[in-house]
Amino acid sequence: MKRREFLLSASKSAMLTKLAAPLAIAEGVVPANGSSRLRLSMDSNWLFHRGDANGAESPAFDDKAWTPVDVPHDWSILGPFAMDNPGGHRIGYLPTGIGWYRKALHVPQAGTRQARVEFDGVYMNSDVWINGHHLGRRPYGYSSFEYDLTPHLRTDGKPDILAVRVDNSQQPNSRYYTGSGIYRHVWLNIAGPVCVEHWGTAVTTQSVKGTNAAVRVAVQLRNTHAEKGTVLVRNTVFDDAGRSVAHAESKCDLAGTAQTVQQEIPIANAKLWSVEEPNMYVARTTLYRDGKLIDSYDTPFGIRTFHFDADRGFFLNGKNVKLKGVNMHHDLGALGAAFSRAAAERRLHLLKAAGCNGIRMAHNPPAPQLLDLCDRMGFLVIDEAFDIWSAPKQGVDFGYNLYFKEWAERDLRDMILRDRNHPSIILWSIGNEIPDKGKPNGVADCKFLAKITRDTDPTRPVTAGCNFITHANASGFAEVLDVVGYNGGGGSSNYYDSDHAKYPARKMYGSEVPHTAQTRGVYISTPEHCSSFPEAFVEMNYEQSWRKTKDRPFFAGEFRWISFDYLGEPTRHIAFHIPALKQDARWPLRSSEAGIIDMCGLPKDAYFFYQSQWSQKPMVHLLPHWTWPEKTGRVIRVWSFTNCDAVELFLNDRSVGRKTMTSNGPLHLEWEVNYAPGTLRAIGFRGGKEVCNTEVKTAGKPAKIALRVERVSITADGKDVVYLQAAVTDEAGIMAPDANHRIHFSVQGAGRLVAVDNGDTMSHESFQGSSIAAFSGMCIAVVRASRSAGEIHVQASAEGLQSGSAMVSARPAKRTSKPHSAPQEAHL
Repeated sequence: MKRREFLLSASKSAMLTKLAAPLAIAEGVVPANGSSRLRLSMDSNWLFHRGDANGAESPAFDDKAWTPVDVPHDWSILGPFAMDNPGGHRIGYLPTGIGWYRKALHVPQAGTRQARVEFDGVYMNSDVWINGHHLGRRPYGYSSFEYDLTPHLRTDGKPDILAVRVDNSQQPNSRYYTGSGIYRHVWLNIAGPVCVEHWGTAVTTQSVKGTNAAVRVAVQLRNTHAEKGTVLVRNTVFDDAGRSVAHAESKCDLAGTAQTVQQEIPIANAKLWSVEEPNMYVARTTLYRDGKLIDSYDTPFGIRTFHFDADRGFFLNGKNVKLKGVNMHHDLGALGAAFSRAAAERRLHLLKAAGCNGIRMAHNPPAPQLLDLCDRMGFLVIDEAFDIWSAPKQGVDFGYNLYFKEWAERDLRDMILRDRNHPSIILWSIGNEIPDKGKPNGVADCKFLAKITRDTDPTRPVTAGCNFITHANASGFAEVLDVVGYNGGGGSSNYYDSDHAKYPARKMYGSEVPHTAQTRGVYISTPEHCSSFPEAFVEMNYEQSWRKTKDRPFFAGEFRWISFDYLGEPTRHIAFHIPALKQDARWPLRSSEAGIIDMCGLPKDAYFFYQSQWSQKPMVHLLPHWTWPEKTGRVIRVWSFTNCDAVELFLNDRSVGRKTMTSNGPLHLEWEVNYAPGTLRAIGFRGGKEVCNTEVKTAGKPAKIALRVERVSITADGKDVVYLQAAVTDEAGIMAPDANHRIHFSVQGAGRLVAVDNGDTMSHESFQGSSIAAFSGMCIAVVRASRSAGEIHVQASAEGLQSGSAMVSARPAKRTSKPHSAPQEAHL
C-alpha cells in the first residue's frame, strides 16, 4: 500500500540539558534592543522526586538522591499500566500520585527589575515556593500562571531554590488522560518596574477596506511602585519578513499601579490572515522614559474578519468557509502530556494534508505553543476552558467541580487574556457536555461564564459543546450561547433541521461529531479491535455525519471526534456494541480508538475519507489490504475514497469496473471482488483524464524491516524529535499487514531513543522501552536530538528479519533577528 510522506519542518523549541550548575543570569545579559526585559527558558536542570517529601520546600532540604530531569516532564507516562491504578480506565490505567520538583538558580540583583516565574501548565494542584516562601497554589492543571519572585530572592550570592509540589493523587479527576507534573514549559520573566503587564496587550482588527486595514492595540502598563512621570508608548507593526510597516505613539502620565493605553494603527497593503495564507504580523510595544528605552514587548497577531450567520454558516474575510475540523486532546501519544513542539507540529502537518482547517481544543486550554503553530499553519481554533463546571460528571469523583466556585472566573479569564491575540481562535468554548445544562444551576453557570468571556474579550463569540441538545433547548441553556455546538451524544445530531426551523436566529455547528471507532489495519471486528470499515459508531458513521454537514448551508461545519487516538477513555469501544465486549471488559484497553490517526501518528483508513472530502489535490485510497491467503476465490468488499469524478479498479491488470461518484450517492465507491493474490490498483479520473492512482499488493513471507525517517534533518537543541516508521515487509518491500515481530531499536550518535509505540490499544508495553511488537505490520520510534550537532544513526532489528537502518542529521540551532513572541528568549 502506498503511504503518504509528510515532511515536517524543524522545531524551534527550547534546549534541554543534563543536570549542571544552577541557572545563572549574568548581570550584563540584556536583549539586543536595549530593553531591560528578558524571557529565559527554565526547562533545564530540575531535580524530581516521585512521592511526597516532607520539608522539600526548604532551601536546606537534601535532594541529592533525587532524579535529574528537564521539563516539560510527565511522570505518569512512565507507567506501568495496572488495572488497580486509581485513575482506572479513564486515564489509561497509568499511575498518578504526588511529585516534587526543585531547581537551583541565581537571579542577579539588578536594581528595581522584577523577576517572575511563569508556568505554562502543571497538572495538577501545584504549590510553588522560592527559598521557602510559599508563592501560591493553582489547582487547575491546564492554566498558565505567574508568580513574583522579587521580594524573596537572596542577596548573599547563594543560589535561590525554586520548589514545586504537584498533587495528582485524588483520582479519578478526569475522563481522559491528563499526565502528571510540570508538563509544559517554564519561563523566567525579568522586566523593569514600569513595563507592559503579563499578557498585557490586545490587538484587534478594527476594519478592513480593500487592501487597507486598521488595528487597535491596547496596552496595559504595570507600575510596580506607583511611580510618577511620563512614559512614551510606541507600537511598531512588523510584517512576517521583519519589515516595519506602521507605527503609532502616545504619551502616558503614570498614575497608580496599572493603566491602559490604546492606539489605532492604519496598515496599508495589509495581508490578511486566512486558512490558505496565514499571514502574521508582530506589534512591538516599546516604552521610553526620559528618552531611555525601558521595556519592549512583542505581540504576534493576524489581520482578519469573521462572523457566523444563522443561514449561511461561517465567514472568514467575507468568504464563506465550511469548518472542516477535528477535536484534539493534549496528550502526544507515547510522549504523554509533556509538550513537544516538534511532535505537535507533526500532528498539524498530518491534519493539514487531509484538508482539515479547524481544531477544537478538547476539553481544556492547550499549550500556548500549539496555538502559535495553529496561527502559523492556518487552523481555525475553538479554545475550550472546561469539561466540568459546578456539577460533577459521573465517575469523576475529584473533578473541577471541587474548584469551580473559587477558581472558574480566574481560570477562564486567564485563558482568554493569554490567548486573545491568536488570529486562529474564532470561538471561546466555556464547556463541554455539561450534565446540568437542563437544570437552573447549569443555566446559571453558563450565564456566569459567558459574561466573564464577553467582558474579557467582546470580539469573539461564546460557545459550548452540547450533547442532549433537547435539554439545553428546554432550559434556555443554548440561548445563552452566541454559537451553539452540537455534540453527537444524546441524539443532538438528529436535531439540526428542526432546531434551525424552531430557532431561526441560532448559529450552529457540530462541535463533536461523529463518534466512531476504527483500528488501523483491522478489517474484521473482534472483541479486541474495531474494523476500519465504518461499522462501529454512535448515532451515525462518518459518511452520514459529513453528508449532513456539507448539505446544510446553515450548518457552519463539524469537528470530528477525534483526530488522534488518545490515552484513556476506552469507553468508545464498549459503546459501539462490538460482540463480546461488556462494561467490565475495559481492561486491558488503554486508549480510545476514535481517532482517524492512531497514537503513533499513522493514518487509518478513515483519515483518507476526510482527505477525499476536504482536500482538492487528486487522491484515491483503497481498503482493505490485499493479503488474504485464506480467502482465495471468495468475495471481498473493496472500498475507495476519492475526490475524483470516477475510479477504475484493476486486479492483476484486469478491470473490475469503473464507478462514478454522484452528488446524492454514497461518499465512497464500492466493489465486490473475487480475491486472488497479486495487485489491486485504482486509477482516479477527472474530466475523463487519469489524475492519480494507488495500489495494494499481496505480501509474501516477512523478510526484512523497512525503516523510514520522517525528517532527514532536525535541530540539535536537545528538544527536537524525529519519528521513524518501521514496517515489516517481504523481500519485495510489500508490508506484511499481520506481522507482529518484536522490533528492537538502537540509536548511535547525536541523539537518543525516547519512545516507542505500535498503535495497539491493547498493548501495555512500556513507551520508554527499546523494543516493541509490530502491530498491523508497523511500529514507530521517537528519537530526540542532543545539544551537539552530528549524525544520528538508527537501526531496527528483529529475529528472522533483515535489519533496517536510517540516518538523521542534527544541525546546529539557528538564531533569528526577526520579531518573535518575546523580544529575547535565551535558553539556559
